[in-house]
Amino acid sequence: MKYSEYILFFIYAAAFTFYLASSASYAQDNEVKSGQGCEAAGKVIIRLDKPSFGGRVVWRRMYGSAQNDEALAVFALGNTVIGLNREEGDNNTVTLTAFDRNGRLVRQSEFPVANIKSIRNVKTLGSRAYVLADRVDNSSTLSVINEKGTLLQRKNFLEKGYKTSVTDVIEGDGSSLFVVTNQESLSRNSSFSTLYKLSSKLDTIWKREIRTGSQTNIKSLVMAKDGSLYLGGDMYSGSRNMALLTHFTQNGALDWQKPMPRGKAAEILSLEKDGKDRLFAVGKALPLPEGQQAVWVTLLDRSGETLWERFIQSDNAALYSNEILIDDVGRLAVPVESEGRSNMRGYARVILLNTKGDITGEHVFSEGRGLSLTARPSLSRFGNSTVLIATAENRLADNATPEQAQNKKDIWIAAIPELFKKENPCY
Repeated sequence: MKYSEYILFFIYAAAFTFYLASSASYAQDNEVKSGQGCEAAGKVIIRLDKPSFGGRVVWRRMYGSAQNDEALAVFALGNTVIGLNREEGDNNTVTLTAFDRNGRLVRQSEFPVANIKSIRNVKTLGSRAYVLADRVDNSSTLSVINEKGTLLQRKNFLEKGYKTSVTDVIEGDGSSLFVVTNQESLSRNSSFSTLYKLSSKLDTIWKREIRTGSQTNIKSLVMAKDGSLYLGGDMYSGSRNMALLTHFTQNGALDWQKPMPRGKAAEILSLEKDGKDRLFAVGKALPLPEGQQAVWVTLLDRSGETLWERFIQSDNAALYSNEILIDDVGRLAVPVESEGRSNMRGYARVILLNTKGDITGEHVFSEGRGLSLTARPSLSRFGNSTVLIATAENRLADNATPEQAQNKKDIWIAAIPELFKKENPCY
């Protein structure tokens, strides 16, 4: 090896060692600005400014019952966009509300599964929607519905002695599905996850348990072009909660697992991929030694190596996001909820990032006394627009005394135009 090659080798080795050390500890003093040009900065801590309200909409609607309502999910199916909501505290009735492309109400019906505790996720595959829900009896259900809300299929997941949650579903080879569930012990502090392969009739073909550390929780999965599977979530080992990325072959064989420590704690809550099989993950991270919870967005290659990562923080509130929307060229839309905010009305904030991880803009909305992002998913593509759903807090009896006035929660839904309007010259 030539002398110059030795020098380059040691430079690269030192740089890589520094990156690993900084990523593992989530150093507060490592705040840098986004890179200029076409090379993405490896790690950036972004502190958000106060929101600028007044996001543009194509249409928006408010709806709900006479009681307080909670937005659960939004998804596009056929020529309609469908919102799921329910009255707070009502575990028996989930309402399915459909709108057309102009925001006109098409139909309302009752979702055909009772005793739902929470909606975990909704995925649309072809002409069907797969609704993942936890039930009050510690079971979970995968429900398949059509555009009219008719129940086509249903599979229940329950393991004795555990609270079971079904967290994600994807389509396999056209005649199969892959489903992830989490099992939390009712008697001890432990949990594990299970990967299922199901037939088109929802029969179990095979299942694989995932146990890493004392607790394992898988939240999301995607399929690569070769049919292999990437699973994202978190694990607890020792005294630290770490994000976890796992890779399975298409036959269900474990290929590798990669713990991803970030600060005091970290989780992957949602995974998406682009046309190059690169992985986009969104989750949360707690900084060391102290500070507000950050939204963690990262781009990974097919081997799980970090290409860039962004920690989005606020000085006065913990930030949270459990979903990510990606366009055809890899630009990102991240709905961000501010938890524990004070002296400010609630708002729905959608942050836009380009393929380098630079923030290119945002959409911020509020209504009445405020909006809260309670749905999963809260964003859905619908034609040339993107639909956002949130829970709105309004005040009834505006002319009444403070003692007479009542707060009421309704459902707010809006179509956002030109979500990804800025071009990315580096793609």
